[in-house]
Amino acid sequence: MFALSSRKWARRKQKTPDKVVSIVDELTKQVLRSFAVWRKDILDLHELFEAGGNDSEARTAVFDTVERLVSEGLLAEEGNDFYSLTEKGKEAARTE
Repeated sequence: MFALSSRKWARRKQKTPDKVVSIVDELTKQVLRSFAVWRKDILDLHELFEAGGNDSEARTAVFDTVERLVSEGLLAEEGNDFYSLTEKGKEAARTE
């Protein structure tokens, strides 16, 4: 019926620069800026919760944002619910 081609399709590799270039939501900006607001290098999760206010849903959103920032390499887990900005996170905080 249809002959399969032995020709392999070349895939273009997309390279992204090391710079953090993205559209960042407001909550992410607030979490990243929290380190400057508190004037600390390491923040407890409860200090980061302040970015979301007192609403429980907003605090859940902050937690999810912190977890995402850790997975993206913008925050580093320091243990016992403490977090710090990585170099990549510091750059993102400056540009946001």
